[in-house]
Amino acid sequence: PWSRLITNVKYLQVAWVDLDCYAVGLVPTPEFIETLIHRAYFFGIPIPSYIVSSGRGLYLKWLLDKPVPVGLLPAWKHVQGMLTQLYIDVGADVRAIDAARVLRVVNTMNGKVPADPNVTSSGVVRVVWNEGPRRHSFETLLNSVNLLDQSATEAIKKAGEKVAHRAGRSRLCPNFSEAKGYRPGNLSLIWDTRSPDFALEAMAK
Repeated sequence: PWSRLITNVKYLQVAWVDLDCYAVGLVPTPEFIETLIHRAYFFGIPIPSYIVSSGRGLYLKWLLDKPVPVGLLPAWKHVQGMLTQLYIDVGADVRAIDAARVLRVVNTMNGKVPADPNVTSSGVVRVVWNEGPRRHSFETLLNSVNLLDQSATEAIKKAGEKVAHRAGRSRLCPNFSEAKGYRPGNLSLIWDTRSPDFALEAMAK
């Protein structure tokens, strides 16, 4: 039987941020979504492959071009933590970064969203922005998040002060030192030779 245990994880082919923007009073409008993409671009982070409406919030997902073996779980967790800190002020959920996490599936309904007869997409989990979808090298993603530091935190705080209606008024601000739990040494990593499991990925979208 399937179980959400880390011991059942064999490899990973996506990184994500679970954005509960509603929790900080933000509505996931197209303009807000563009702000999220611009933030990644501005700080040298590969932009998400696609963004999914979870019914109330958003999932930002980075598809990987090769499966990351479970032996590299510390590196993957580091990427998860840093990406989450990048969006902490706009509702990123620090509890939703574990490798055994199950995200809502596209074209299903989020039962926590009250039905609205005037909104046909109310509560529907759906893709709201995509880039093809684009796949990213895990090494590139790892190297880019390792460039995030206190100067990035200050830049995000200043941006929030200037455009608070878009960047959020949350008291939280990124603390990248908290997420730093992995220091890559030799990046000539031992990779799984398989290609991503597209059938499994399609089910998870």
